[in-house]
This record gives sequence, C-alpha cells and structure tokens, in this order.
Amino acid sequence: MKKIFFVALAATLLAAGCQKTEIINRLGDAMTFSTEMGKLTKADGEALASNGGGANLKAQDFRVWAYYVADDPNTGALAGSEYDGMVNSPVTYTKDTDSWDTNKQYYWPGKDKELKFFAVSADAETYGTGDESKIAPSEDRTSLAITDFTVNNDEPNTDLMVADFVTQSQNTKENDKSVSLNFRHALTKVEFLFKTGGSAEKPQETKVWVQNITVTGINTKADLNVNASHEFTWSNR
Repeated sequence: MKKIFFVALAATLLAAGCQKTEIINRLGDAMTFSTEMGKLTKADGEALASNGGGANLKAQDFRVWAYYVADDPNTGALAGSEYDGMVNSPVTYTKDTDSWDTNKQYYWPGKDKELKFFAVSADAETYGTGDESKIAPSEDRTSLAITDFTVNNDEPNTDLMVADFVTQSQNTKENDKSVSLNFRHALTKVEFLFKTGGSAEKPQETKVWVQNITVTGINTKADLNVNASHEFTWSNR
C-alpha cells in the first residue's frame, strides 16, 4: 500500500512540475500585433495612403492568418499548415490602451521557427466564416486571393486593406515579439474638384454646396489577387 501511494504521489508532483514549466516558458513568448499604413502601388506611380487610412483600420479592425514556414518535428506540423488555429482570426483595436488585441492569446512556436502571416481589413461579408470567407491565402502560401469583393452602396465608407506578407520568428527582432503589419489600400479614392473661376493669383471666393453626386459605369464587384511582391491585380466580374 505504501509503495502504491508513493508512486501516485510522485506522478502528481511530476505533473505539477511539467505544468509549471510550460507556463514559465510561454510567458515570454506571447505574440502581439502592431500596424501602420504604407504606400499603395498604382498604375500612375506611388501614392501615399491618406491619413484616414489609419482611422479606417481601427474602425474596421482586421483578420489574420498564420502558417508554418517549415516542418516542426516537435509537433508534427507540416510546412504550410495553419498555426494554432490562426485562420481568419479577429484582431481588434482597443482605444483605452491604444493596442491591437486578439480574441485569445497566441504564443510563438519557439526560436528560429518562422511563421508566415497574412492580414486583411474588410467588411463582415468579405470575412465570412469558415468556407464562406472570401479571403484565402494560396495553398503554397505565396499569394492571397479575395473573391467577389463587393462595394456596398449602403456602406460607402467600407475600406479594403491588405497587409504585406510577413515571415517572422520570435527572435527575428531583438526584444520585440510583435508582428508589424504594413497595410495598403486596395481600393481607389475618387476626389471631385470644383472650379469657381478667377485665377491662381486671385481665385473667386465662391461657396459651393454639393447636394448630390452620381457616378455610372463603375464596377462594384471584382476578384483581387495579391502576390509576394505586394502587387494588386483586380479581375472584373
């Protein structure tokens, strides 16, 4: 009886010790996200994203995908497989702390174990759920496709932003475990300018009130493909 009790006690202590070690190891490996607005490559050259891009990003939040770059012999995960269920995972902006927060805490898989990240900011219809999502990284994880993106007339301020693909491990950046995502606008901003007469030296100070503007012949649904060089290619529907 004493021998059985001793074995059971030892097993209990061993389990407790393993659990404690796991928690200690993971405390320093938490994954976080940071964002910025970058340049968008357009046919007529490079155009800086507007200041409103950052505000739109915070208002819409974004979703993130993460995949193993190489096989992980410790877990049996294969290169290209999803990491820790991070597929179409929401990342939301918290104003009080000025930070981006995930719906659960993610941890890095270990030193020198690279992950590849994709991120998109869009509307709920584009995000979808499961197989209904319109967003999908390619099987070889070198590009990203958005199918049937639709501009909704009832939500004219909806923006579509895609982040540059990021390959990173927990020790890529010294003393920084965050994933920095550089978002680019995928849509085109249309500006209307009004000329009231006069000259550049003496313009007429005439007030203009715009009651309504209507545009026609513009596609509202298309497919988007983003390659590894961060080039955006639209295919009309």
